[in-house]
Amino acid sequence: MTPFKEVKNYMTRKEFSAKRRAAAKAFGLPNPTAKELRKYYAMDILGSRVFVNDVYQVMRYDTLQTMPHSEEEWPSAAQRIGDSLIWLSIRRLDRKPIHDWRDLQEIKNLVVGPEHEAMEIYPKESRVMDTANQYHLWVLKDPNDTIPIGWPIGLKSDTTAEGAVQRKRKP
Repeated sequence: MTPFKEVKNYMTRKEFSAKRRAAAKAFGLPNPTAKELRKYYAMDILGSRVFVNDVYQVMRYDTLQTMPHSEEEWPSAAQRIGDSLIWLSIRRLDRKPIHDWRDLQEIKNLVVGPEHEAMEIYPKESRVMDTANQYHLWVLKDPNDTIPIGWPIGLKSDTTAEGAVQRKRKP
């Protein structure tokens, strides 16, 4: 994987509006108004930093206010938690599925930092958003914070154990 470069002026409002209208049509949703398109553009594009390399695009959102959720959808506790999170929205440039854990770990390390903890959420079915082979990591802003689940220490191995063949780590 090549290093990420931050992209400025990622998408114009006109390009964004055309994509949003096409997506609404594809999913049988009402055509968004100009006001809604301005709001979504401000949240999705202006509210993020965009990083690209040879395989992936990552949109980084550093504040809850830029995340596309209304106050009614987020209880106050979630809003307080959101102030301590960075949201990474990740997709391959070719739009193929990812799901290689090591790639997501490396993206988190490169875009936020190697000592920040992150989580991927597998929501209840009524909250599933599965439309674009796009993946989301929620990263703790403070590298001293730890998610209170998981292993207390790390262990990496390239060896085979009990019949499992571990793939080799990239240099």
